[in-house]
Amino acid sequence: MLTLKLANFSLQLRVEKDQFLGIGAVRYGTTLLRNPQLPWTFYTESDQGVRFEDYRLVKVVKSRGGGATIVFTSQGRWLPRIQDADAMGDARIQTRRVAAPTATG
Repeated sequence: MLTLKLANFSLQLRVEKDQFLGIGAVRYGTTLLRNPQLPWTFYTESDQGVRFEDYRLVKVVKSRGGGATIVFTSQGRWLPRIQDADAMGDARIQTRRVAAPTATG
């Protein structure tokens, strides 16, 4: 686990090997604000039918103003299907690329 300190806040970054598992304990001073046993996780889905849910931690960049950016990368996975509509509003299934994209942000 990594601990990120921002002024009086501390966030526990749960990392196993290089896989980012989420944010664990969050504290303000000595006060625990969230349960470390239930990591705060997230996922994103694109309009093109790609889901990003497994993240690898790349780095944590602290800024001069006291903030920080958590940089991670994720290999996209296709959702079961992507549905679209044509100009008349009729349902269509969109074709997909051969390989899912990788996102870094």
